[in-house]
Amino acid sequence: MMGNVVRTLDAVNEVSFLAASSAAPDGYRATVETLERIAAGMSDADIVLLAVSAACGTVGVERALRERAAGLPLVGASAMSVIGESGWIERGASALAIRRPAGGVRIGSIDGLRDMTPEAFAEAAAAAIPLTAAGTLAVVFADALVPDYDAKLRALGARRPDLLACGACSAFDTSLGPGDPGFLTNWQVFGGSIRRDSLVFAAFENAAGPMGAACTFAHGFQQIGRPARVTRAEGSTIFEIDGGPARDHFRRYIGDSDLRIDGYANMVCFSVSRSAAGIATPQYSLPLEFLPDGSVRVLNSVPAGSEIVLCTTTRRDLVDAARSAAARVARSMAPARPGALLIFSCAGRQVALGRRCEQEVAAIREEVGRDVPVFGFYSGGEFAPDPDAPDGGMTIYNAYSATLCALRCSAAGHSGAA
Repeated sequence: MMGNVVRTLDAVNEVSFLAASSAAPDGYRATVETLERIAAGMSDADIVLLAVSAACGTVGVERALRERAAGLPLVGASAMSVIGESGWIERGASALAIRRPAGGVRIGSIDGLRDMTPEAFAEAAAAAIPLTAAGTLAVVFADALVPDYDAKLRALGARRPDLLACGACSAFDTSLGPGDPGFLTNWQVFGGSIRRDSLVFAAFENAAGPMGAACTFAHGFQQIGRPARVTRAEGSTIFEIDGGPARDHFRRYIGDSDLRIDGYANMVCFSVSRSAAGIATPQYSLPLEFLPDGSVRVLNSVPAGSEIVLCTTTRRDLVDAARSAAARVARSMAPARPGALLIFSCAGRQVALGRRCEQEVAAIREEVGRDVPVFGFYSGGEFAPDPDAPDGGMTIYNAYSATLCALRCSAAGHSGAA
């Protein structure tokens, strides 16, 4: 299947967006086709966002970047699957080009994330991401294997309250399990190279005009367990819950089956209270593996003392939650329409939905407008502004969310589609 190209243009401020994609199954062809369409349609783009399915592998993607990415202001990530102007693409590539003649755009990377303290990360990010008069919007793609994004983002928020960030972690092929070659392989794209242990970003002024953004997210889960307290944990391993083996608490609700990274079709996760950090929205996480000592390895770092609750969902609830998020972001831009839409949905949602990912993406586009250029992917974790922050500011890290970022042109909306 050949991908299409969709463009919007704000004739007043000359901000334009161009979306392109390819459903080619190998990384080289998918990346080349997508970048060629971008180059042909917008050779003077200020920013190009790129996502490529992790199942395509890195060899072909690296070759395509060497041959076709020279001079492109490119940032991106590996994906479980991609979202483009033709909808959900299980295996391929997607891109969004942004042209903003008013200037003030920058791409960059922060490397060595895993070994950085939260304070060191905040210092590096604050220095790398530009400070602008009307606030800065950063679209970020980051390594999925960093366990302490919550702490890193709180440190950054304290240092840079002006920063509005939205994006996602690189994703991996979840048909793999612990011990399989390539398990949790994920990568980021910066210019003509593939990186790991990195956060890459595209940043520009988040003004009311000529361009800005509206962000939101939704989960779609309901509580099934009683609230419990994590009494012993280290990083992303929970040893004890309410003083007993963590494994016993999980098995009380989800049975005795062993967990695998591809076993989330049961649609069970757990929420972690973040009230101690002043955040009302819980962090959702996933149990990955029952360990012989009674502990449970989970997706994200869970501090001792946290309150957790097991949750579940249905496929309909996941789709309805995404639809509600799209309706909220569309209302927040009314009477204008978005110039482009970024969609980041969790890889756990893809495993739960299967081919119903097509329904999730279609539901979002029905609310926002099917002619709006779309870019996104199924990710390893999502970043979005805290909805409870009084100024809509500090970025928080989510999992199992459908996170949306609508990019605005001028207050008058946009015109033109091709």
